Amino acid sequence: MITAIFLALAVLFAVGSAFVLSFAAIRLSVSLRLGIFFVLGLFLVETWFVQLPAFSLGLNIYPQDLLFLGLAVIGAGRVVFGTNKCLPQTGWILFGFMLFVSLVIGYAQFKTKAGVDLRPTFYFWSTAFFISTFKVGFDEATRILKMYAWVGVLVLLIVVYRWLSDALGIGSVRFDQIGAGKPLRVLTAGQTYYLAEMVLFFAYMFAMRGKEQAKKWPWMVVPFGLAVLLLQHRSVWVATLVGLLVIYIGAPQLRERFRSYALVGTACGVFLLVPLLAAGFLDPVVDALGESVQEAFQTRNSTFTWRLQSTRELFMQWLTGGPKVHLIGKPFGSGYERYLEDLGHVTDYSPHNLYIQMLLRVGLIGTFGLLLAYVATALDMWKRRFEDVGDSPISPTPWAAVLVSSLIFFYPYGAHFVQGLFLGLAIALYRGKEKEIPAAIRVAMMRDKELSNA
Repeated sequence: MITAIFLALAVLFAVGSAFVLSFAAIRLSVSLRLGIFFVLGLFLVETWFVQLPAFSLGLNIYPQDLLFLGLAVIGAGRVVFGTNKCLPQTGWILFGFMLFVSLVIGYAQFKTKAGVDLRPTFYFWSTAFFISTFKVGFDEATRILKMYAWVGVLVLLIVVYRWLSDALGIGSVRFDQIGAGKPLRVLTAGQTYYLAEMVLFFAYMFAMRGKEQAKKWPWMVVPFGLAVLLLQHRSVWVATLVGLLVIYIGAPQLRERFRSYALVGTACGVFLLVPLLAAGFLDPVVDALGESVQEAFQTRNSTFTWRLQSTRELFMQWLTGGPKVHLIGKPFGSGYERYLEDLGHVTDYSPHNLYIQMLLRVGLIGTFGLLLAYVATALDMWKRRFEDVGDSPISPTPWAAVLVSSLIFFYPYGAHFVQGLFLGLAIALYRGKEKEIPAAIRVAMMRDKELSNA
């Protein structure tokens, strides 16, 4: 009797789970925001817990695996039954195909090690791929960016909590160990760069405060920017400055405002910080930032020098690998073993360079697809930077800035799946260009086309 009851409960659970999963898949296939909601939710959970637990089913299955595999399958269905594929999306599909080829070859040789090697890149690819199968206009993209912004605010609260926890010693874990023991570095570079990408949008909105919709969020550039500075990821600083430079060049009508705000911000900063510095309240922060800047200029025993050596060694492995490695790379699971003079030993650590990593794993073909998606979308946004986007406070200019900034960020780091949120939405904007054409003009264009074909 008891066995029958447990069996019935197991059947009900299985049927219920199948129903819930089927309903979620159907909803995801037509709802862009729901998919983004799941990715953002996972990002928040991952940020809070640092490392999510795995389900042991013969091999370790993580929650991320289930979500991103589902998004990839749903995205593939939308591509197969959809239309109007664009150049960046074609490049992204090519990149994904080469990831699959490398995984298949790698699994035959290295078994599950190939899947472990693929995971972070697949999460990144799957996020952008799913979002890119939709079409959005700038108004819709701005509403989605508000979701990104709210998540950014929650991440800021996590950062403040971790700083207080470390400073007061109230937690059982030192969160600065996330950043190799650097004081204040309580987020990874990928998580910090998410905040930096939002800084670029906020900075543009701050200069565009004349628009009604741009009056609510622009001031968030201050706490977000301060957090990016204090989290001490130097590569994120550089990528952010490049993005701001793109906005400065691409929006000449805003240059005078940018200069004025920079002067006012500097004056306010000096006025507020000088008394605190004189009193010694900010000595730990100043020392931490000073060490970060000083390390960047060291010629030995610094992260910069060993990453440079690492890039050189791995690039030479690819360059001397022969035509097959040149075209399709070495399969996932084959490792990244190289000798680093600065460390004095052999390491198999991640390349810390997305371009080198992809040359080694998907060769020129896959890397070309990756770059095609980014460069084609960035160029499209740059060409459209003076386009009238109606009431939206976000024009193509900051989108171009975020994409160019990402290309800089990928030199010292691999990709985190949250970067796929921005690329995917930019491609969706690329695909939704016809949405920006007024309905009356579209009707007239269709009528002219019909007459020309008659």
